[in-house]
Amino acid sequence: MHPQISAPQAGACPLCGMDLVERGAMGGGGDAVRLGPDAAALAGVVTAPAVCRAVEFELPLFGRVELDASTVRSITVTVPGRIERLFVDSVGMEVNVDDHLYELYSPGLLSAQAELLSTAERFTRAAAGEAGFILENSERAYTSSRTKLRLWGLSEEQVDEIERSGEASDRVEFRSQFAGTVVEHGAYVGDYVHSAGELMRLADLSHLWVVLEAYERDLPFLRYGQAIEFEVDALPGQVFTGTISLIEPTVDRVSRTAAVRVHVLDPERVLKPGMYVRSRALVALDREGHARGPDLTGKWISPMHPEIVADGPGQCSVCGMDLVPAQELGLVGGGEGTPLVVPTSAVLTTGRRALVYVHEQDGDASLYRPREVRLGPQAGDSYVILEGLVEGEQVAVQGAFRLDSEMQIAGGHGLLSLPSESIDREPSRVDRGMDGPMDPARVVDPGHGSPLRHAELWTDYLRASAALAADDGEGARAAFEALATDARAAQAPDDLEAAQLGVIAGASARAAGASAIADQRAVFDEVSEAALSLIELAGNRGAATLRVAFCPMAFDNRGARWIQGPDGPLANPYFGASMLRCGVIEREVTRP
Repeated sequence: MHPQISAPQAGACPLCGMDLVERGAMGGGGDAVRLGPDAAALAGVVTAPAVCRAVEFELPLFGRVELDASTVRSITVTVPGRIERLFVDSVGMEVNVDDHLYELYSPGLLSAQAELLSTAERFTRAAAGEAGFILENSERAYTSSRTKLRLWGLSEEQVDEIERSGEASDRVEFRSQFAGTVVEHGAYVGDYVHSAGELMRLADLSHLWVVLEAYERDLPFLRYGQAIEFEVDALPGQVFTGTISLIEPTVDRVSRTAAVRVHVLDPERVLKPGMYVRSRALVALDREGHARGPDLTGKWISPMHPEIVADGPGQCSVCGMDLVPAQELGLVGGGEGTPLVVPTSAVLTTGRRALVYVHEQDGDASLYRPREVRLGPQAGDSYVILEGLVEGEQVAVQGAFRLDSEMQIAGGHGLLSLPSESIDREPSRVDRGMDGPMDPARVVDPGHGSPLRHAELWTDYLRASAALAADDGEGARAAFEALATDARAAQAPDDLEAAQLGVIAGASARAAGASAIADQRAVFDEVSEAALSLIELAGNRGAATLRVAFCPMAFDNRGARWIQGPDGPLANPYFGASMLRCGVIEREVTRP
């Protein structure tokens, strides 16, 4: 039970009182488990080679539908006046080019029309008299009067009609120069409007953006042109597709996310701006475990509208700019080669450390040696191995837990009994989900007056955890709403704590908006990691002792941590009733 305890002779374990067993008596050596053919078959140990092959995985992202800003057009007033009639008076109306929009009373327009009639009459007389200098000046004045009315928004036909009728009107009808759907409206009959005042906005709703929020740890797996699939609650079962057209170059200091823009064509107009989106980025990996972008070699792209891609030189269909080679924008694919992978069942992990059991043949017997590996991302039912294995090595893909138990019983170094040189090893970048070990100089003294002293945040976090463990989606939603409010209200003393509070607030809000408990559990993992980072920064400022728990089987054996209260049995929020007690309590964090 406690393989770290050893003695030169038989005796009892000082921790639990059990009899000590002879090292190797259960089939293990100091650094390997030795099994004969029959024993291996009884233990159910199956091996498979580590192989290099193409792998893909899905990266979940959340976001919302937004207007394509390049299609938005403002309808503005070009001359001061009073609105007498509104022909387009509400959001949602469809507008075509040359549709009438509004009728305006304007003394300035009345004067401009009178000026046009006067200059037209002088120009006509001068042309009949063939007076050279007078004709030239009259023509210039006449042209200027027509141009003024055109710049004020009247059409060529309207200006011609004023000349034909010979009368100036104090009420003029204005027509649309654009087509689209009214998405904003702020004018009413009787309003007095000033020059450049905005009356309404139009947009083309068949071209939309889906703006996703990607955490900084996910950014290495996203590339321009990458395929995205997404769903909305309003249309269950219907899957939409788009491609990434822009990854914003900055990360929000509070939420720690960068906006990822996906260009979507929606000719049937079933998507509505503001809809909540659950999406999956399809990620293909190269030999280093990095995302492989689409092959854009030889393609030409618009610098201003990167969703415009062509096979050769030309002009952007949106803005008319010359297209440039994809190489000039640094958008040509990703790395090369295929990654080294093993099945997920071959990897044992504590969240901080991962190992596999490597098979070696020793005569008729088999040796299984534990070897620590550095994991890349999980791709479906496989893990990418960045360090620790070479292609062709055989690893145990079934029975690894039995081998690890045998190793620990025999006093060897298994998953939970680290060699002395590994006890203080910092978790890798992949383990921690951040860009390296935390700098001790950045840890904030928990006694400095952190606003985390209030217990509401931890109380609502524990409510959310308990609700998920009880498979209570509605209870979890209410707890997440409260938790998001708590995190927004907290006043952090520095940017480090503010960043984690921002993650908790944003992720909790998304969890509150999720309709399925599986989505809530996926986001709860993000909330928990941010909460644990908060404890590392400021200590436990809750009302009681907190316990850090870990489940190695969550999320297809990737593993996940969470925080529990001081009392009661372990309650797994990631599985609920199906595996309520799966996991272990790693440590306790007491209130200082």
